Amino acid sequence: MAGRNTIVAVDLGSSEIKALVCGFDEDNARITVRGYHKGESLYIDEKGRITDVNSLALSLGTVIHEACNIAGVSSPCVVCGLPITDINQYHSTGPISIPPEKGAPGQVKREHIRQAIETAQNIRYPGDHEIIDILVEDYIIDNSKRVQNPLDMPGSRLDVNLLICSAPSSSIMVVRKCIEKAGFFCEDIFLNPIAAGTVAVSSYAREKGCVHIDMGASLTTFSVYQKGSIIYMGSVPEGGKFVTSDLLAAYRVPSSYNTLSAVDMLKKRYNKLKIDKANEEIVLQSVSGQAEASLTREQFVTVMVDRLDEIFEEVDNDIKKNRLLEEVDEVILSGGTARFAGITELCRKRFGKPVSVATPWVTGDDMMAEINVPEFVTAYGLANYYYLGDERSKAFRSYENEGGTLRNVIRDIFGKFKRG
Repeated sequence: MAGRNTIVAVDLGSSEIKALVCGFDEDNARITVRGYHKGESLYIDEKGRITDVNSLALSLGTVIHEACNIAGVSSPCVVCGLPITDINQYHSTGPISIPPEKGAPGQVKREHIRQAIETAQNIRYPGDHEIIDILVEDYIIDNSKRVQNPLDMPGSRLDVNLLICSAPSSSIMVVRKCIEKAGFFCEDIFLNPIAAGTVAVSSYAREKGCVHIDMGASLTTFSVYQKGSIIYMGSVPEGGKFVTSDLLAAYRVPSSYNTLSAVDMLKKRYNKLKIDKANEEIVLQSVSGQAEASLTREQFVTVMVDRLDEIFEEVDNDIKKNRLLEEVDEVILSGGTARFAGITELCRKRFGKPVSVATPWVTGDDMMAEINVPEFVTAYGLANYYYLGDERSKAFRSYENEGGTLRNVIRDIFGKFKRG
């Protein structure tokens, strides 16, 4: 998988397509970003579903080609993200026995791990779905729970707890078809929240317990972590576009491409969620430059705060409904909508937890500074997940002559499983 040194990580958002051309420095085990480009996304709906394969393929091809020209590479492979709106999640356990060795307790080998994972993934799921990802939550060796790395540990029984995600085969196929029509090879497809979490959420935050909220234009997704692993994922069909729509309604002007664009520009310009000049007028101008309507700063900010708080409330209600709020010690935000100034304070009031905003933290020149923003977390996360896997995989980086990662083991099982 990671043998291909250059890949393009593509984030198909509902407002923008983002492409990062990435390589992997094996000496330093570090991902390098060689180029990037982004373009408008017009053929993806509010749930992240592609609505026009041929038209999106043209847009996608343009974005990827521009990114590759900047990076000075050609014909790379593509890894792409999939939203979680239609996925099913399963928690499964796979126990196996470990035979003794010459009268002494047996030791866990890679083959035992493989067998346990194969046992745990033997689940039933809808016939029109296929497994899109498998995450290891933890292991149990005899009476020792929450083992992260069981390799070479003594014991007589090994259990593995997995989070298995399946997605509609049609959703996966249409993404692949779109990439192929754009003229590229689709190397792999990952779930966006899982990939983004490898960048946004630290090992410490995973262990303590946290929720990662990725706020896009039309869709907000969230992942709950407990004891080092994702235990639940969900989504809210709202995002930054809804803030724009609410402002448009507040201005009481007809909706058109021009008015939407003008309101969106005002939203980005006056993005502080704080009323410091309550009576200041924020004027919406027409295409001709004439004043079309106005709101006071207080009205403008109130509209934005109300919608953003509604999004947080939806996430909060879902977490509470699944009785997971007690597992959350902090909240981590990412995505373009997380760039509102003061959004951490608003989120803190809703959840009563410490809040931070994640960025990719890519080092390099001025170009790298341009992608060190919350909306590039998913694209960079896709590259990170491709090359390095998740936190549970990193413990299996290499052992003597048995190199590779746990993700490679799981991928082998994937291939065997899909072939039947």
